[in-house]
Amino acid sequence: MKSSILVLVAAALLLGCGKDAPVEPVEPVTTPKPAADRNVPLSSYDRAKISVNGINIDVYVADESAERADGLMFVKVDELGADEGMVFVFAAEQELSFWMENTLIPLDIAFLDASGKILNILQMRALDQTPQSSDGPAKYAVEMHEGWFENKRVRAGDKFDLSGLSE
Repeated sequence: MKSSILVLVAAALLLGCGKDAPVEPVEPVTTPKPAADRNVPLSSYDRAKISVNGINIDVYVADESAERADGLMFVKVDELGADEGMVFVFAAEQELSFWMENTLIPLDIAFLDASGKILNILQMRALDQTPQSSDGPAKYAVEMHEGWFENKRVRAGDKFDLSGLSE
């Protein structure tokens, strides 16, 4: 008897979810289209060698406003080597926020304080304009291929050797 009542209640609930139930509209997800091209050619960036946990990294150095604005925009996955990235250098520690406008490849970003200590590491999706922020005042940001930091077991609290940068 109890099972008959449960079946009737379940049937009534299912009928209540029929065609007449209001449906919330779903907003389409759109991916922004990249703009035309870079303002600063990647070949014009200075290059440097930095390291973390004994792992050497060849980086493009973005230490001027226009270079930082372009970052790795329009760079294709095969244009950036496995242990290559970009280091963004700022004049002083400050809260930093990055997004991926016109950036075609997914990246990881590590925010560093003035001593090179990693404050936090975040993953950033290609073309995503959602701001990704430092966990405190940072002087540097290092962008690498998606998964690089995890694959190399580099974590927040580790310290970069930035002595290869000429400031």
